[in-house]
Amino acid sequence: MTSKLYDFAIIGNSPATKLLAALLTRDHKRRCVLLGDNQVRFRLPQFSCSSFAPLTRPEHWSLLEQTILETLKLLGRIGAKAAIRRGNALCLAQNQLSRETLSHIRTMVAIHGHTAQVTGPHLLPSDSIGFSFADQVHLDLIGVEPHLNRWLDDLGVLRATSQGLKLLKDGSSTLSIGDETLAFRQTIFLDDQALVDHLPLPQWPRVVRRQIYSSLLIAPNRPLVAPMVFDIDSGSSLVSLSGGGVNLIAVGDTTLAYADAERLLETIGGGEIVGQRHFTRLLTTDGLPAFGRVGIGSGADVVLSAEPYASFLVPALARWIGGVPTETEAAYFAERLVTRSNKSLSEAVPTRIASSS
Repeated sequence: MTSKLYDFAIIGNSPATKLLAALLTRDHKRRCVLLGDNQVRFRLPQFSCSSFAPLTRPEHWSLLEQTILETLKLLGRIGAKAAIRRGNALCLAQNQLSRETLSHIRTMVAIHGHTAQVTGPHLLPSDSIGFSFADQVHLDLIGVEPHLNRWLDDLGVLRATSQGLKLLKDGSSTLSIGDETLAFRQTIFLDDQALVDHLPLPQWPRVVRRQIYSSLLIAPNRPLVAPMVFDIDSGSSLVSLSGGGVNLIAVGDTTLAYADAERLLETIGGGEIVGQRHFTRLLTTDGLPAFGRVGIGSGADVVLSAEPYASFLVPALARWIGGVPTETEAAYFAERLVTRSNKSLSEAVPTRIASSS
């Protein structure tokens, strides 16, 4: 039996995992292996992949202002321009707290150069207000995949299934493939499902809790008001798909997801639900994303509560993991370490989630 040593095992199936493996290999000269599930493209997605998220912290928008451009340039260079879809993101709010949050988001986004316009009430669900944020980006998850895979192949990044991964408490891991054992100095989990599958419960960070989500594939009776819709109150998101359908990702079980679909699609005459799945998402108790080692100075690296926009943070994340972050990036990640103590609610969190904390 032979053994090979690598710097990183990067576990997950999202575009962010592939971008991170590529950048750590190309720019930071690390030896990486990407471990995931090759059947993921045949399943309903567990997250959208958008540059917009209903987040309130100014440093988040400051960082994204730079890294979105970097991500788009990377995707353009590997021939994935067709998978980049630009359009308005409509953000909705109903109750008073959510309306205040939406107003704050509008201010933050406007400061960083994006136009925000009030959406007419006839286009919105009952008792909602909405702002449309111009020129946001959404990645077609299926369309971008072959380009990322080809880039990884060109860089010589090995890809394999994560089945049989043995994770040690210090964050290193091993994987046996036939007569060969792959050894990794450090293991990185970018996707929630990867962490659920492989990280032992005693190592789970204290700021993390589980939440059931649903993903619905819907055939709408008419096109959405905007290609991306985010509802602060429920935590649901709607994204138009290239094939003409709509993907709703909603907090809770089927009953809650169906109710969200009915409410959010009422102005376009509803739609037919043609597919569904449930999954577990990992959220933080303070609403902030979380990064870094699960233990103080040791353990696997994780990225939590950032899945929907993680692809657009990857250039900064790669520099941080590679040990060469900018001063702004270092401060951003230092404030969001997964080992932080519980804080007061610091980020926009859907009220349905907050009420169940």
